[in-house]
Amino acid sequence: AHRFADGIHAGMVWINSYKRVHPASPFGGFGESGYGREMGFEAMREYTQPKSVWVNVDAQIPPFYQR
Repeated sequence: AHRFADGIHAGMVWINSYKRVHPASPFGGFGESGYGREMGFEAMREYTQPKSVWVNVDAQIPPFYQR
């Protein structure tokens, strides 16, 4: 069943079941349809870009900073 599902190019595959998934399960988007992923961590990765943000909350300037 898992090898079969791996071979199918689809966003969701049901085996011995139909429409019995958790409401937060990711769904949609696999090819050139124009639709992306919805729900779950996959959607969060689809709609966001990673960014590093460094905030110095110390009032003193660190000694390795150039003045």
